[in-house]
Amino acid sequence: MNFNSIHYSWKPLLSEFNTDAFLYFKNEVLPKEKYYPEADEVFRVFSMPVSEIKVVLIAREEASSIIQEGLFCLRMSLTYGADNTDHSQYWEQFIKKVIYFIARSNPCIWLLPTTKSQSYTANLPAKTIFNVMKYDDETIYQIPVNVDYNYVFKGTYINLKHINILLKKRGKTELLKF
Repeated sequence: MNFNSIHYSWKPLLSEFNTDAFLYFKNEVLPKEKYYPEADEVFRVFSMPVSEIKVVLIAREEASSIIQEGLFCLRMSLTYGADNTDHSQYWEQFIKKVIYFIARSNPCIWLLPTTKSQSYTANLPAKTIFNVMKYDDETIYQIPVNVDYNYVFKGTYINLKHINILLKKRGKTELLKF
């Protein structure tokens, strides 16, 4: 695995790659199987500086067609076996720390479309969570803007128009698509 693509702003998390669990995965599991993405691409998402993240999409699989400034697509497992072997057990603790790190360093908008991705809400600092549920095109403007809030969209309620309204209220550029 190539760690060179990781932006320096993620440095506080690099110690996670020295844990016994990760070293076992890297040295014992991965060498015995074909896996994706290729070794040089595993940490590609971490080339984005933490400070540039506006929206985090937590998904089971990579949304490779979604490449946009400020949109951080975090897979629940950074690798998977060629035969669809699930590697999430090896990545779970790291992903939880990534989520907490982003939420503390740069509170933003979180898109959690699945039940599994929604379980990661537990890794957001509790007093910073603002659930964006049951808001319509009129009431979305009533959501308070606070730079310390992590705004959470869950399930099928992910609405690009509402995301863009929140981004604009926070003084950030809007997303074009996802």
